Amino acid sequence: MSWRRVALGLRGLAILVIAASAFAPANEEASDRRSVVFVVDDSPSTVALRERTTAYLKDAIAAQSAAGVEVGVVRFDDHARLVRAVGPGPVRSIDEADASDPASGSDLEGALALARGALPEIGARRVVLLSDGRATRGDAAREVGRLREAGVRVDVVPLGDAAGPAASAAQTMLRLDALEVVEDELRAGESAELRTVLRGPAGVNTYVAWSRDGEVLERRWVTVEDDGSTELTYVDREVPSGVHQYEVVLDPTGGRGYGYGGYGRYGYRRYRRPASTPADLTPRRNAILVGGKPRVLVVTLLGDQPTLLVDAIERADADVEHLQLTDAPLDEARLSGVDLVVLADLPLERAGEISLVGGLDQDAQKLLVRFVSNGGGLLATGGAFGFGPDWADTPLARILPVHVEDQGEVDDPPIALAVMLDRSGSMGARVGAHTKMELAVEASLASAATLRPTDRVAISTVDTRTVWTYPLGPVSEVGPHRDAIRRIRAGGGGIYVYTALVDAYAALREAPEPIRHVILFSDTADSEEQWQGCPFRPCRTTLPYAVDLARDARAAGLTTSVVGIGHAGDSDTEFLQELAAAGGGRFYLTTRGADLRRIFVTETRAAALSNLREEVTGVQRAGGGPMVAGLGEVPAVSGFVQSGPRATADLALRTPDGAPVLASWRYGLGTVVALTTDAGGRWTESWNDWAGAGQLMRQITRFAQRRRAESTGDARVTLDGERVQIDVELPDDAGTAPSTLEVFAYDDQGQARPIAAQLERVGLGRWRAVTHDGAIAGGPRRVLARARDARGRLVAEALGTQSTEREWSRPGADIKGLEALARVGGGVYDPGADVVPAPEGGRPRPVPTWPWWLLAAAILVVLDLLARRLEKRPTGRPVRLGEGVLGARAASPVAEATEEDTSARAA
Repeated sequence: MSWRRVALGLRGLAILVIAASAFAPANEEASDRRSVVFVVDDSPSTVALRERTTAYLKDAIAAQSAAGVEVGVVRFDDHARLVRAVGPGPVRSIDEADASDPASGSDLEGALALARGALPEIGARRVVLLSDGRATRGDAAREVGRLREAGVRVDVVPLGDAAGPAASAAQTMLRLDALEVVEDELRAGESAELRTVLRGPAGVNTYVAWSRDGEVLERRWVTVEDDGSTELTYVDREVPSGVHQYEVVLDPTGGRGYGYGGYGRYGYRRYRRPASTPADLTPRRNAILVGGKPRVLVVTLLGDQPTLLVDAIERADADVEHLQLTDAPLDEARLSGVDLVVLADLPLERAGEISLVGGLDQDAQKLLVRFVSNGGGLLATGGAFGFGPDWADTPLARILPVHVEDQGEVDDPPIALAVMLDRSGSMGARVGAHTKMELAVEASLASAATLRPTDRVAISTVDTRTVWTYPLGPVSEVGPHRDAIRRIRAGGGGIYVYTALVDAYAALREAPEPIRHVILFSDTADSEEQWQGCPFRPCRTTLPYAVDLARDARAAGLTTSVVGIGHAGDSDTEFLQELAAAGGGRFYLTTRGADLRRIFVTETRAAALSNLREEVTGVQRAGGGPMVAGLGEVPAVSGFVQSGPRATADLALRTPDGAPVLASWRYGLGTVVALTTDAGGRWTESWNDWAGAGQLMRQITRFAQRRRAESTGDARVTLDGERVQIDVELPDDAGTAPSTLEVFAYDDQGQARPIAAQLERVGLGRWRAVTHDGAIAGGPRRVLARARDARGRLVAEALGTQSTEREWSRPGADIKGLEALARVGGGVYDPGADVVPAPEGGRPRPVPTWPWWLLAAAILVVLDLLARRLEKRPTGRPVRLGEGVLGARAASPVAEATEEDTSARAA
């Protein structure tokens, strides 16, 4: 047989062995490894049992660790989390859950799935579930079956049953069942009925508080009846349109503290002291969607609303929602549900300029532009802020039917300006080569330089009293006093704000200039005397307040702006911001003294270039139209904001010289209306006695608001963890189709944020959108969906909730359900804390055989090399010692040639 053939065979066999090694089956070898994962229920329904649950868990983990068992811990409420990976060694901490306000929901299936993934693949494996069994999502039995198929035993420890570790704790504690709403979708004006059950020891008393959107509606004194439960019902009558979150919670102190008395609706009342019984204070929440009436959102800087307009809107059978910009921003979720937005005397931010705290920022303006483009209505009114110079060249100004005048009148009105400088000790701090005081003085001089020589200015310093460095006088005469003004130095203490304002208003009150303005410069951490005569807080709230003083001055035509130096979180920042807003001015905040010059100059220019015309002015009708239909003669107003009409705008009311008072036009799919006077303030006081005022405001509202679709369809929102499904169905004769979908997720505090979703047609008159939202662990609590047609009209809306009713349906554990889980899992129901898994019967450890296959292949390769050597061995001569296949020397070509020559000569 040829050695070459043997070598080829060996080589092919080696290749086959190498290829087969990848599929070589593993041998099984018994493993003594043992592991257990504790799955602990942290959902709100187990809060009352947490102390006993923790004690059981600690004892069980100690027993497992002492026996050499590797331990892992999974905790869950509406989502599962692995707080300790499986591993050897003692467990020093269990990472207890936060008991303050646990997330609503119980994702039992997700927790068991996480435990399955956390277990090792070999050895005796066990899962111990500590739960009341009241899951709110998923299929726990299915996941237990998967664990059993994988060879994992599942034991169950009930929480809430007398046999479990939390023996009878639920029966000795006050608690509420789930909050149920009889109807979760209502029409505007209908009543919402809510129900729950109070459980606990018979005869125990407590307060129960009912709330809507964070506002307490009622506190009720209730008693647990003899059977251990009391049914509670609350009816909220005439609920306004929109999404509303209701909450019921045990309130043992009655909102006042034990034994505390106070003045209530019916006079002085003493709150009763409830029994000292443990109580589950976790809120029960639910939500409803109310539709039907048009919704109007009135946006103001502070709490003042245009009374004339708001009264008219309410009489027009519309719901009014008030948004105060100092409390909350204007966002997409808030705009989605409204038909008309009213901007009542608002300041705006302009790109590239110093930001005005409290003004409508650029993002909010762009949202409003998109809102109008998609069919929404917008009404903007005048006032101290409305249509001011800061409106010019902003995104919002571009959609108005009037031109905002950045420079005011051709001849700007004269101005009287009072600058009140804080000279407290903190102003002596240095910024580079200068102190803050020196920079503030230079800033005040620079602001005076921006005025005309005929304007008047006053400059003073304030600590505990006011010192007029330059009393009110012409700007042209400031020059000779510059050196004296620059000699101002910081003193001590803080600035007396009330004293500074009283003196500033006294200096300007008799000034004949139409623009009278105060700039107050103060430290945001050292603004004293906020109440008259009380420099250091706390002060009696019955004392005159600086904010009220500024508001009264504004009504008299004196405006106030504040420049604060410090940080947003300083103790007096909020007060100074409120002061500026009440005074009809602006609030600037900076931490850098070098910014003061720019701030003072910007503010002085804004005040000097005012486009306000505070004078009695007649109002004329400029034609017909639905906003002024049926009106007679319109009374004069005492002020308005000067502007000019756009070329294609419809002018409804104007002044005798042609300046617009009421104008409108279409922008995109929506309507924009500009009312250059106020809508219920001091400029329109004469309208309070005019019979047509209410009619005018109602007609403006109806004209501007979004048009509703003639026919609407059905919508349904389904939530399953992070998965959100929206189904929309329209009648065959609707004649329209949903074009856009607005989806918003609400958290437990009622805060909303948008979710991206796209509708797709799934059948005749049926559309569907499926999306996932992982921003909230376990998925969102509530989701609102609104479908609109191509004209921006609402065609369908629905509210979906993650159901938590099962979690609170009954007290204690779901015994039958937990026993069934133990049977499916092949485990024990209610095992002791010292039970550890036996080493026998575990999954064997796989021992791979592929290394042996590769070793065989290596041997075959060596034999292949040997065969090839034998094939190359010379024939016809004996093999000398040392010339074997493994050690033979190769024959030299020169020697072979010599042998051939010798043979030739012999021949």
